[in-house]
Amino acid sequence: EYKVTKATFCIFNAFQKIDVRCEASFPGHVRTYYVDGSGKITDDVPEELWGQAFLCSLIRAQQPPPALACIKILPPAPLHLDNAFVDLVKQFFWEGPKLGNMPEDGKEEGNHMLSTIAKEYFKVTRRPEMGLALFSSITPRKPAIAV
Repeated sequence: EYKVTKATFCIFNAFQKIDVRCEASFPGHVRTYYVDGSGKITDDVPEELWGQAFLCSLIRAQQPPPALACIKILPPAPLHLDNAFVDLVKQFFWEGPKLGNMPEDGKEEGNHMLSTIAKEYFKVTRRPEMGLALFSSITPRKPAIAV
């Protein structure tokens, strides 16, 4: 017989290169924190880091699965997750340099990496109309994104 005393949910935030974790001990204690590449643990997890981590998970879900027989393939994400993806892309799009992305034009705005990933996301999910709507809302501020 097994007794579960602790469970950890871990999600990688690729923008900040950190693991965001939620640890539940049974009975009754929950701790959220993040761990950076050097192993430093920080207990205060801002809402922004959770949003970035969720965006990363939605992006990873669209990648082809690795060639491992033990991997279970889940069905495509439901439409409400696409809406969350669009909201998060809009939220973090103009923070390119803060997300570890160096803009090609040297300006402190935009996110070329995120625009490429979003384009690929809508291609893989076969929802080009959502992609068109997203980029239509971004191009007035940065027309080069439309190219």
